[in-house]
Amino acid sequence: MAITTIIFDYYDTLVVSGIKKFLIENDFDWNGPEIVAINNLSDSAQITVPEYYERLSKIVNTPAETLESINTKVVNQPLMDYIRTNLLGKYRLAILSNIGGATSITKRLSSDDIAMFEYIGMSYATGFLKPDERAYLDVTEHLGVSANECVFIDDRPQYCAAADKLGMKTILYTNFDGCKEKLNKILGQQRAEGDNR
Repeated sequence: MAITTIIFDYYDTLVVSGIKKFLIENDFDWNGPEIVAINNLSDSAQITVPEYYERLSKIVNTPAETLESINTKVVNQPLMDYIRTNLLGKYRLAILSNIGGATSITKRLSSDDIAMFEYIGMSYATGFLKPDERAYLDVTEHLGVSANECVFIDDRPQYCAAADKLGMKTILYTNFDGCKEKLNKILGQQRAEGDNR
């Protein structure tokens, strides 16, 4: 089946997080169980932002105030420009994010950026956290597409693995150039197959 839809993670894909960078640079496992558990509590709005920093500070032995000050989130402008120039109008676009509230998106993405995405599935609103398959199916159902029509892009291997199980093509996001190369390859293969029919 042809790819019609591209689904992007928000944190550390569309927006780059200072916390993740700090943890990795200081040899903490971003995908370790303690950090994932705290992130999941925050993403499902079970703890407040100050509680998040307080709990994380105990694991990484860094004051909560320091963590809050380094947690700047900057739009991944090369990726947003690529989406606008190469994907918008050709594919259906969506965001699927484990996120504790809508203000995170509206504070960082412009209204023009947000308008590029046909659907934004946020865990605090849907009640489903990745890698729960219901999080992915919420997006496909809202868009009326099947999983095998989708490419899913995320920075966490376990979230890509869950999407892959459902039949989505997946890209583990590590950097813009690598993501662009992999996505162009997937979409290029599709175009080549269409030319050979």
